[in-house]
Amino acid sequence: KGDVARASRQGWFSRFFSVISPF
Repeated sequence: KGDVARASRQGWFSRFFSVISPF
């Protein structure tokens, strides 16, 4: 469960940063 939640959070951050810094 911890890994799944962590992966979900990582994906969210990845998307967030992707929008801010497309490069």
